[in-house]
Amino acid sequence: MKLSGFGLLVVLLAAPLTAQGPRVMTPPDEANVRYGQYERNVLDLWRAGGPSPSPVVVYFHAGGFTGGDKSHLPQALLQACHRRGFSVVSANYRFSTQARFPGPMLDGGRAIQFVRSQADRWDLDPSRLVVSGRSAGAAMALWLAFHDDLADPDAVDPLERISTRPSAVGTVGAQSTLDPRDIAEWISPATASHPAFAQLFGGSRSTDLYREASAIHHLSPDDPPAFLFYTDPGGDVPVDARPGTGVHHPRFGYVLRDRMQEFGLTCTVRLGTDYSNDFPQMFEDMAEFFAKAGR
Repeated sequence: MKLSGFGLLVVLLAAPLTAQGPRVMTPPDEANVRYGQYERNVLDLWRAGGPSPSPVVVYFHAGGFTGGDKSHLPQALLQACHRRGFSVVSANYRFSTQARFPGPMLDGGRAIQFVRSQADRWDLDPSRLVVSGRSAGAAMALWLAFHDDLADPDAVDPLERISTRPSAVGTVGAQSTLDPRDIAEWISPATASHPAFAQLFGGSRSTDLYREASAIHHLSPDDPPAFLFYTDPGGDVPVDARPGTGVHHPRFGYVLRDRMQEFGLTCTVRLGTDYSNDFPQMFEDMAEFFAKAGR
């Protein structure tokens, strides 16, 4: 069962550049709030202000499932969301060196459940929830958007009974599949040889595990709309390219868009060149997409 209305988005802000992206400059209103039992199960909240209760964006950071931090949230995205009345949450999750798939994704689901559980305290509208992220965090966001609800109505822990489904998803550099076979076919065997994939799966070659980890293989007609942004230019990736080349290739977005359209779902794909690499404007468009999705 999927939520109607708007959603929860996980955000990445900008400032000093790092290997995982920029760091947010605005201090959070709530910092290092624990949402689960593991050390990295912490999140930050930036309240929207203005009319309440507010919709909320939950963002997952980049880092190949082996690095990164919730502070890697683009300032431009935070500001664009605030201008449209969205509160923003940015969450850490376990690295694949600590918990292989599905550990990071399950942490993302738990973060969503926790944020919804705090709706009264934080003056949020739990039915207007969007997910977002960059790179590995973007793959997580897509997985949570399209996967069946992780809520367990019979769970002893009341948090686990709460829905994980968003009403929209917006990503930067998302991999719509984590199946090396798909990646080799769509882009290049060089792309499929990125070491992050082997680490995430613990060296497993299970076909079932690859499919379970891939957002595109969970699509159904009641899935939420998606906004996908890619900075890579596209084009063919040589088979002898450096391992991991093309890991943010826009073809991930094009294949997902075509598949979503077969289900009658909305999927918008934008490239950096569409904006003359004016990324703040791209985040404005992404935030506007979230706002329209909830009307």
